[in-house]
Amino acid sequence: MIRIPIKTKEDKMKLFNLFQKKEKQGLEKAKADGLISEEEFLRISAQRAAEKLDAFLDKKGRKNTKISKRP
Repeated sequence: MIRIPIKTKEDKMKLFNLFQKKEKQGLEKAKADGLISEEEFLRISAQRAAEKLDAFLDKKGRKNTKISKRP
């Protein structure tokens, strides 16, 4: 396991943005290679966005959104 020292909020944001970019590139590559359909790409993207929104709202102490998750 790689340990990356994170000391400031800027370091956290840089790391978060890096992971976001890599995740999005992975999904786009899978779609381009025909591994997932456009519908699956959109569903996965929306699900991850909803999860991130819920995590943000939890952190801020607000009520969670009610987005149904399809199997």
